[in-house]
Parts: sequence; C-alpha cells; structure tokens
Amino acid sequence: MSARRAILAAGTNAARAQIAARALGTYQAEAYDHPEYEEEETSISDLICDLRHWADCNSISWQRALDRAAAHYQSEKKEDEA
Repeated sequence: MSARRAILAAGTNAARAQIAARALGTYQAEAYDHPEYEEEETSISDLICDLRHWADCNSISWQRALDRAAAHYQSEKKEDEA
C-alpha cells in the first residue's frame, strides 16, 4: 500500500472530503479566470471530464478507474455506518 493510500485509509470520510475539496480548489484556480464564480457542481463535472481526457492520453482505462472508485466509495461509506 502506498503511503498516500495508507493515510487515506486511516482517515475518516470527512478527512477524505477535505482532501478532495483542496484538490477541487486547486483545479478551479487553474481552470477558471474567476473560480469564485463557478458553481461546485460545474467544477466537479469539468474536473471529471478533464480527468477522462488525461486518462485517455495516458492509456488508463476510465471504466476500471470508475469501477475501483465506486468500490472504494462503497467500502468507505460502510465504515462510516459502522
């Protein structure tokens, strides 16, 4: 397990969400002239689209990445419910 994944695995879903918020903020700052005017849902959609372009350029299976993300999400949600 990578060091990054170990940190995320030990964290709470609230901590994971905070990490995602920082990543989204960085994306917004890079992608938009006025990121403060962009709705978060639009920013998330744009980021996902750009990640798919990146995956295509790097020969990464988008579907496998989505499947893995969905499995991780379900597992992590169960941790919160326990």
